[in-house]
Amino acid sequence: MNPAEERELVERARADDREAREAIARQLYPALLASALRMARRRDVAEDLAQEAVFRALRAIRTFDGRSTLFTWAYRILVNLWLNFARQEGRQRSGTLSFDEMFADGKQTADKALGPEHLAADREHLRKLWDAICDLPESLRITLLLVVFEELNYEEIGHALGCSEGTVAWRVFRAREILRENLRDVLVEAPEDG
Repeated sequence: MNPAEERELVERARADDREAREAIARQLYPALLASALRMARRRDVAEDLAQEAVFRALRAIRTFDGRSTLFTWAYRILVNLWLNFARQEGRQRSGTLSFDEMFADGKQTADKALGPEHLAADREHLRKLWDAICDLPESLRITLLLVVFEELNYEEIGHALGCSEGTVAWRVFRAREILRENLRDVLVEAPEDG
Protein backbone atom coordinates (compact mmCIF):
# COMPACT_ATOMS: atom_id res chain seq x y z
CA MET A 1 0.00 0.00 0.00
CA ASN A 2 1.42 3.37 -0.96
CA PRO A 3 1.62 6.25 1.56
CA ALA A 4 -1.35 8.13 0.06
CA GLU A 5 -3.58 5.04 0.26
CA GLU A 6 -2.44 4.41 3.83
CA ARG A 7 -3.20 8.01 4.87
CA GLU A 8 -6.66 7.78 3.32
CA LEU A 9 -7.36 4.47 5.05
CA VAL A 10 -6.18 5.87 8.40
CA GLU A 11 -8.39 8.95 8.01
CA ARG A 12 -11.38 6.74 7.30
CA ALA A 13 -10.55 4.55 10.32
CA ARG A 14 -10.29 7.67 12.51
CA ALA A 15 -13.81 8.53 11.39
CA ASP A 16 -14.93 5.09 12.63
CA ASP A 17 -15.32 3.62 9.14
CA ARG A 18 -15.75 -0.07 9.89
CA GLU A 19 -14.48 -1.22 6.49
CA ALA A 20 -11.31 0.86 6.88
CA ARG A 21 -10.67 -0.58 10.33
CA GLU A 22 -11.16 -4.11 9.00
CA ALA A 23 -8.81 -3.37 6.09
CA ILE A 24 -6.15 -2.14 8.52
CA ALA A 25 -6.59 -5.25 10.67
CA ARG A 26 -6.28 -7.50 7.59
CA GLN A 27 -3.16 -5.62 6.52
CA LEU A 28 -1.44 -5.56 9.91
CA TYR A 29 -2.26 -8.94 11.42
CA PRO A 30 -0.26 -11.27 9.12
CA ALA A 31 2.87 -9.11 9.31
CA LEU A 32 2.58 -8.66 13.07
CA LEU A 33 1.95 -12.38 13.54
CA ALA A 34 5.09 -13.25 11.57
CA SER A 35 7.07 -10.83 13.72
CA ALA A 36 5.50 -12.10 16.94
CA LEU A 37 6.41 -15.67 15.99
CA ARG A 38 10.04 -14.65 15.64
CA MET A 39 9.91 -12.93 19.04
CA ALA A 40 7.89 -15.39 21.11
CA ARG A 41 8.69 -18.60 19.24
CA ARG A 42 5.36 -20.03 20.39
CA ARG A 43 2.36 -19.86 18.11
CA ASP A 44 -0.23 -19.41 20.87
CA VAL A 45 1.66 -16.51 22.43
CA ALA A 46 2.41 -14.97 19.03
CA GLU A 47 -1.25 -15.08 17.98
CA ASP A 48 -2.31 -13.41 21.22
CA LEU A 49 0.36 -10.73 20.89
CA ALA A 50 -0.48 -9.98 17.25
CA GLN A 51 -4.22 -9.80 17.95
CA GLU A 52 -3.66 -7.51 20.93
CA ALA A 53 -1.31 -5.29 18.90
CA VAL A 54 -3.92 -4.91 16.14
CA PHE A 55 -6.64 -4.21 18.71
CA ARG A 56 -4.54 -1.56 20.45
CA ALA A 57 -3.48 0.02 17.17
CA LEU A 58 -7.10 0.35 16.06
CA ARG A 59 -8.13 1.67 19.46
CA ALA A 60 -5.38 4.30 19.30
CA ILE A 61 -5.60 5.07 15.56
CA ARG A 62 -6.36 8.72 16.29
CA THR A 63 -2.89 9.09 17.82
CA PHE A 64 -1.11 7.78 14.70
CA ASP A 65 0.73 10.83 13.38
CA GLY A 66 1.99 9.45 10.08
CA ARG A 67 5.69 10.05 10.80
CA SER A 68 6.24 6.35 10.18
CA THR A 69 4.36 3.67 8.34
CA LEU A 70 1.33 2.14 9.98
CA PHE A 71 3.22 -1.16 10.29
CA THR A 72 6.19 0.48 12.03
CA TRP A 73 3.84 2.21 14.47
CA ALA A 74 1.94 -1.02 15.17
CA TYR A 75 5.22 -2.91 15.44
CA ARG A 76 6.24 -0.68 18.32
CA ILE A 77 3.00 -1.64 20.06
CA LEU A 78 3.82 -5.31 19.42
CA VAL A 79 7.36 -4.96 20.79
CA ASN A 80 6.06 -3.31 23.95
CA LEU A 81 3.50 -6.07 24.41
CA TRP A 82 6.21 -8.69 23.93
CA LEU A 83 8.58 -7.05 26.40
CA ASN A 84 5.80 -6.76 28.98
CA PHE A 85 4.88 -10.40 28.44
CA ALA A 86 8.50 -11.52 28.75
CA ARG A 87 8.94 -9.54 31.99
CA GLN A 88 5.73 -10.95 33.45
CA GLU A 89 6.84 -14.44 32.57
CA GLY A 90 10.23 -13.73 34.12
CA ARG A 91 12.17 -14.79 31.09
CA GLN A 92 13.56 -13.31 27.89
CA ARG A 93 12.56 -16.16 25.62
CA SER A 94 9.22 -17.82 25.87
CA GLY A 95 9.07 -20.76 23.62
CA THR A 96 10.15 -23.46 21.36
CA LEU A 97 8.99 -22.53 17.88
CA SER A 98 11.27 -24.69 15.79
CA PHE A 99 13.13 -23.80 12.64
CA ASP A 100 10.72 -25.96 10.64
CA GLU A 101 7.67 -24.21 12.11
CA MET A 102 9.25 -20.81 11.61
CA PHE A 103 9.99 -21.33 7.93
CA ALA A 104 7.25 -23.81 7.03
CA ASP A 105 5.32 -21.36 4.87
CA GLY A 106 8.30 -20.80 2.58
CA LYS A 107 7.91 -17.04 2.63
CA GLN A 108 11.38 -16.52 4.07
CA THR A 109 13.93 -17.80 1.60
CA ALA A 110 17.44 -18.95 2.28
CA ASP A 111 18.84 -16.11 0.20
CA LYS A 112 16.93 -13.51 2.22
CA ALA A 113 17.98 -15.04 5.54
CA LEU A 114 21.63 -15.29 4.54
CA GLY A 115 22.23 -11.84 3.12
CA PRO A 116 25.81 -10.63 3.26
CA GLU A 117 26.86 -13.22 5.79
CA HIS A 118 27.66 -15.67 2.94
CA LEU A 119 26.40 -18.68 4.85
CA ALA A 120 25.97 -21.95 3.04
CA ALA A 121 22.38 -22.30 1.84
CA ASP A 122 21.72 -25.78 3.11
CA ARG A 123 19.04 -26.43 5.69
CA GLU A 124 21.36 -27.49 8.50
CA HIS A 125 23.36 -24.28 8.30
CA LEU A 126 20.15 -22.26 8.28
CA ARG A 127 18.98 -24.19 11.31
CA LYS A 128 22.23 -23.33 13.11
CA LEU A 129 21.83 -19.70 12.11
CA TRP A 130 18.23 -19.62 13.38
CA ASP A 131 19.25 -21.20 16.69
CA ALA A 132 22.06 -18.66 17.07
CA ILE A 133 19.68 -15.78 16.34
CA CYS A 134 17.26 -17.13 18.94
CA ASP A 135 20.09 -17.20 21.49
CA LEU A 136 20.93 -13.51 21.03
CA PRO A 137 20.00 -11.10 23.83
CA GLU A 138 16.45 -9.87 23.31
CA SER A 139 17.26 -6.30 22.23
CA LEU A 140 19.82 -7.49 19.68
CA ARG A 141 17.56 -10.26 18.36
CA ILE A 142 14.54 -8.02 17.87
CA THR A 143 16.63 -5.35 16.14
CA LEU A 144 18.31 -7.85 13.83
CA LEU A 145 14.98 -9.46 12.95
CA LEU A 146 13.60 -6.07 11.97
CA VAL A 147 16.53 -5.52 9.61
CA VAL A 148 16.66 -9.00 8.10
CA PHE A 149 13.04 -10.15 8.01
CA GLU A 150 11.00 -6.96 8.08
CA GLU A 151 13.52 -5.07 5.90
CA LEU A 152 13.00 -1.85 7.85
CA ASN A 153 15.61 0.90 7.72
CA TYR A 154 17.39 2.12 10.84
CA GLU A 155 15.14 5.16 11.19
CA GLU A 156 12.00 3.01 11.09
CA ILE A 157 13.51 0.55 13.55
CA GLY A 158 14.51 3.36 15.89
CA HIS A 159 10.95 4.64 15.82
CA ALA A 160 9.51 1.16 16.37
CA LEU A 161 11.83 0.43 19.31
CA GLY A 162 11.96 3.93 20.78
CA CYS A 163 15.72 4.36 20.37
CA SER A 164 18.14 6.31 18.20
CA GLU A 165 19.41 5.21 14.79
CA GLY A 166 22.88 4.99 16.36
CA THR A 167 21.59 2.51 18.92
CA VAL A 168 19.99 0.49 16.13
CA ALA A 169 23.26 0.47 14.18
CA TRP A 170 25.19 -0.65 17.27
CA ARG A 171 22.70 -3.43 18.01
CA VAL A 172 22.87 -4.74 14.43
CA PHE A 173 26.67 -4.58 14.48
CA ARG A 174 26.84 -6.36 17.84
CA ALA A 175 24.30 -9.03 16.83
CA ARG A 176 26.24 -9.78 13.65
CA GLU A 177 29.50 -9.85 15.59
CA ILE A 178 28.08 -12.41 18.04
CA LEU A 179 26.66 -14.48 15.20
CA ARG A 180 29.99 -14.48 13.35
CA GLU A 181 31.73 -15.63 16.53
CA ASN A 182 29.17 -18.34 17.31
CA LEU A 183 28.89 -19.57 13.74
CA ARG A 184 32.53 -19.71 12.66
CA ASP A 185 32.09 -23.29 11.47
CA VAL A 186 29.12 -22.29 9.31
CA LEU A 187 30.53 -19.16 7.70
CA VAL A 188 31.78 -19.58 4.18
CA GLU A 189 34.58 -17.47 2.78
CA ALA A 190 33.36 -15.15 0.03
CA PRO A 191 35.07 -15.89 -3.28
CA GLU A 192 37.67 -13.31 -4.21
CA ASP A 193 37.29 -11.51 -7.52
CA GLY A 194 39.99 -12.13 -10.11
